[in-house]
Amino acid sequence: MKQTGIFLTHVRSARIDAHFQRLTDETRSILPWTMGFNPGRGADLEIGVPYEPAATAIPLRWQAMVDNGGVRGGLLDVAIFSSLLAIEADYIWVVEYDVDFAGNWSNFFAQFEDNPADLLTTSVVSQADMPGWHHWPRLKPPVALSEEQLHRAFLPIMRLSRKMVGAYVREVNARVWAGHYEAIVPTVALLLGLQVEDIGGIGRLCPEVRRGKNYSNNIGGPKLNSGSFVFRPTRPRYFHESPQDFERHDLLYHPIKADVAPWEIERLDGATGVS
Repeated sequence: MKQTGIFLTHVRSARIDAHFQRLTDETRSILPWTMGFNPGRGADLEIGVPYEPAATAIPLRWQAMVDNGGVRGGLLDVAIFSSLLAIEADYIWVVEYDVDFAGNWSNFFAQFEDNPADLLTTSVVSQADMPGWHHWPRLKPPVALSEEQLHRAFLPIMRLSRKMVGAYVREVNARVWAGHYEAIVPTVALLLGLQVEDIGGIGRLCPEVRRGKNYSNNIGGPKLNSGSFVFRPTRPRYFHESPQDFERHDLLYHPIKADVAPWEIERLDGATGVS
């Protein structure tokens, strides 16, 4: 089972590069990594291999991204999935720059070397179990789905099978799925009968062997806090810089904003929020 990884970032700095280097060094025997740099607001991910432009690879979502003014606010799938189509691997990890692991990264990834799930990620929860998420009103699937069928996940870290990548692109190219990709990705995967598992936590889709492991948060809360893997608040230092600041070891942490200010967005209620 061939795995590879994309380290996704929209900024470059010496501190972020050092974080990437630790990830690479500690997992060298498990999987190779490529830095995926997306310098602008669009879907221009630099991954070191050529791929079909998003405008033709994933046109309906690409147009939604253009109308949105960029990937921020729920259109990051346009950059991710168009580029992943060109990656030759059975499974592809996508890890954002503000995700960290309080321990040796190899211990985390070793858990999943033989795992066959098509989508591995965090905080997978149905609308019925998390009705307060403020992006639900934007989700417009092309077919009527119940609150039990609609799911969201928290995707700063995820692993996708080639089957999942291809199936997702075909589905969003065939029918208009409007809304935040953190709802569209898990909902499409489950709707198509793909195998979805939570990396850890306490949600319904977490296998018993990983229950309560790998990260902590309030899966029913709109911002997932409190815990190690949340929407906010931010942390200013990576684990390798200041391990004493991490309350529990062997957990994923998010978000680490190493000299990167959280960007401002307009929330649905008109108030200023962050993403």
